[in-house]
Amino acid sequence: MLEKNNQEFIKTPGSVDVEVVKSADTVFLKKCAEVYDGKLVVCRKSYEISRSPEVVTIPDGVTVLDEEAFFQDNDIIKVICPDSLQIVGNSAFALCNKLEEVVLPESLCGKLCATFTESPALRRVDIPNGITEIGEGTFSYCSGLEAVTIPNTVTKISNDAFFRCSSLKELYIPDSVVEINTIASIASCRSLERVRLPENVRFIHDDDCGYTLFMDCESLRELIVGDRSFAFYPDEIEPMEVDRELTDEEIKAILAIYCKGENPYAVADEVIDRVRCLIEQF
Repeated sequence: MLEKNNQEFIKTPGSVDVEVVKSADTVFLKKCAEVYDGKLVVCRKSYEISRSPEVVTIPDGVTVLDEEAFFQDNDIIKVICPDSLQIVGNSAFALCNKLEEVVLPESLCGKLCATFTESPALRRVDIPNGITEIGEGTFSYCSGLEAVTIPNTVTKISNDAFFRCSSLKELYIPDSVVEINTIASIASCRSLERVRLPENVRFIHDDDCGYTLFMDCESLRELIVGDRSFAFYPDEIEPMEVDRELTDEEIKAILAIYCKGENPYAVADEVIDRVRCLIEQF
């Protein structure tokens, strides 16, 4: 760990090379982006961090980005990750007000969780092949997010994944996704116009807080299921509170009601009628 001295830390604009304090370190540690003598230094968690450069280049050889590594860092604009990186910890880039771009390598694998939450300047993210789950709150409150690419290695989208991505206009979810948690996973996306969903996806609703898939997505006009397109009418029904978990079939019936009976998932008419009666109670 570096000892503090009276020398002022230097904040250097532009891209800065990273010096790893211990050559054996393969983990980029929490609150690590300190500029010292003009170089970015990777420090232990106990080292107090006061500022960061605008562009951070994580050194090659680092395999793990620690949880909350750049949490609430209001200086960084861009982070470039090395090809050696395999795991990004929870909330690694959360609450970064100026962060516009993160370059993620194809070596990345596993799950993203709350990775970019409340980073309003973020514009685009290309999720690498190897990521299998877009976890809870990954992009929630990313109000500036305009585009996200989901690879066909992703199999699950968790709750709050895209909650309040108010600049997102299109969302393409590939056939590899077999499970979507509908608790605010795609909700309050007020600019969202078009969504593509897989034909064989299973919707889960594991809470009693109400049906929230596509809630407050007031601009959504086209729902694509597989290769079929359906007109979508988000004002047709109101959000509802339920006192039990909703089944996959019931959620698909609600989508049919949004589509004015076009029935994108071929749900039985009696199920649609039953759900319609449930909705009318609220």
